Amino acid sequence: MSRKSPGFKIGITLGTIHFVLVALASLSAYKSHSSTAGLIFIWFGFLDAPLSFLLPRSALVLGGPLFFYGVLGSALWFLMPLAMDKLLRILSSKISSGLRSIITLAALPLLVIKVFVPLSFRSAQSFVQSERPKALKSSLGKASSDFLIEQPVFEDPDPGTIDEISYYPCRENKGNEIAVSIRQNVIFLNQDYQEQDRIIFQTPNKAPRMIPVPAGVSNCLYIAETFLQGVSLHNDAGKELWRVTAQPNSAGAPEAGPAADLNGDGKPEFVLFRQYRDGIKVMDTEGKELWTHPIYSLGHVDIVTSGKGASPSIIFIDNSNNANGRIDFTTLTKDGVTASELQIQTKSYEFAILPWPTRDGNPHLLLTEDEKIRIITLDGRTVSELSAPGCKEFGSVRAQLVKFRKDESEYLAVKKSLHPDLSVLYVYSPNGDLVYQKTEVVIGILHPTLAVVPAGDTGTEKLLVGAPYGPHAKLLEYSLKH
Repeated sequence: MSRKSPGFKIGITLGTIHFVLVALASLSAYKSHSSTAGLIFIWFGFLDAPLSFLLPRSALVLGGPLFFYGVLGSALWFLMPLAMDKLLRILSSKISSGLRSIITLAALPLLVIKVFVPLSFRSAQSFVQSERPKALKSSLGKASSDFLIEQPVFEDPDPGTIDEISYYPCRENKGNEIAVSIRQNVIFLNQDYQEQDRIIFQTPNKAPRMIPVPAGVSNCLYIAETFLQGVSLHNDAGKELWRVTAQPNSAGAPEAGPAADLNGDGKPEFVLFRQYRDGIKVMDTEGKELWTHPIYSLGHVDIVTSGKGASPSIIFIDNSNNANGRIDFTTLTKDGVTASELQIQTKSYEFAILPWPTRDGNPHLLLTEDEKIRIITLDGRTVSELSAPGCKEFGSVRAQLVKFRKDESEYLAVKKSLHPDLSVLYVYSPNGDLVYQKTEVVIGILHPTLAVVPAGDTGTEKLLVGAPYGPHAKLLEYSLKH
């Protein structure tokens, strides 16, 4: 190995640069207090794809990123130019060192694009499958019981998934209708799931998440949330009323939080938030900023109303780093003043708000934890723990109470997105028994969707869920087996 060869010079340069970049990334991740700090190494997953493909995942876990990417990855980038140069010399001794340098430097980017990137996706897919909870691997696509009947009731011809399911009186003189949001479309269905009308929103991005919001009697507004781009409000004619995007020196684009009539004027106010640095912002229907609540590290945001006649409050996780096993909840009044603070020992990253144990009950927190679901009062007291095989802390969650039987209290339905690519439906009886569970593999990005609709005039209800698989957006109905 000649230190004067172009392969050695290129290799030692690239290897050194690679090691310095990994060292800087490791330092940044060490100083970060975020549980997602490890995402900074994602680029090295592409650059060092052969290592991830050939070596077991335990090598990264045991050695850490600095050893895996810093030592082994830098060695890879030192040896590749060296091997290319040697191969060129074997093929022909007449190739000059300058030409060998040019060929090597030109071949390396092609190698990354044509070989390393596809290899990294294969490694990632294999890793994703290995990370699925063991309790769910053998039951993918299978229902745990025949307690409920699943049947597809609506399918849209366009590709995509259902982003939201609502049951509101959005159109004049139409009463409650099922509204299904699919990309730029909100589709209104009757009780037989036949399409009655469709609003197509003209937005700059072709795949926003449309969220219907009741805005008075037989009237809805629509929030459009586009990943990494911002939030906009639209009327029922599809016209954009206002838009909030990323601002200079801000921590990325805002996300759409919940909406509610906070100040009692009969119109909804809209909660927008950024997970890092900028915190919470409340807007009115005219696009006026009513108040802000700065927070550096922000988790899930929701609306809670403590009782009849009470004003809605905003509740959120203000410590999104759950690695310390504790989550801090803060509740704000309608004016943005801190009303209460609560600390709960849990690693649960997401939560849902629901009345418990029936619809007439007080609002409670629902937390998804390792192998269980916990229901907690707003003052931190655990009132119920439910078995949830395969459940984990991370991932969005929705929960609804549904009356499957007329002579029984409501059942609890929980839809949970599980890292890395699964969606699980848990259904519990009024006494807390798990009576139904189904796990599906998710294709693309999916928000858990749940809605409850009446089953005609029977005094019972049915559960609607967005199917977590393609190629077309599909609505599933779950009803009691007769």
